[in-house]
Amino acid sequence: MTTIEKNTKITNHICRIYWNLASDIASLVKTSNFTAVISFLTGSWTEIYITPPAQLDEKSESGFSGQIIKSTITFHFPGEESTNAEAFAQLLGRGLVLRLVYDNGTEKLLGTKDNPVYLEMKNASSPTAGFNFSGEITDLEQNYWL
Repeated sequence: MTTIEKNTKITNHICRIYWNLASDIASLVKTSNFTAVISFLTGSWTEIYITPPAQLDEKSESGFSGQIIKSTITFHFPGEESTNAEAFAQLLGRGLVLRLVYDNGTEKLLGTKDNPVYLEMKNASSPTAGFNFSGEITDLEQNYWL
């Protein structure tokens, strides 16, 4: 007799986020099944230390040129501004590509060289509670898996 185990986890959660500058992309090869392979001119992925889970909201909307995918990432960065000023300077106001790592091991790419993600920062509820980040992109294609 075969036992089928119930999957109690309805959705997977984003547990890690990595970034690199969109301008450093050497190549981004997209395949027909919405997967991609990316390489960089310089550097590699740098981790953003977050309090999991992060949230990615992907919505499909109709536009003049067909379907438009609007993607919004939100995550919490723990700690105080004084100790993280250098990390914030690297993230804010720069065109980024993000690698989102889910707790089941799958990875998703957010942003491209031509359509990077720009992050915004807001203070959390108290000065020592950390900071909330968000970023949004709009594209004609859905985000690719890595």
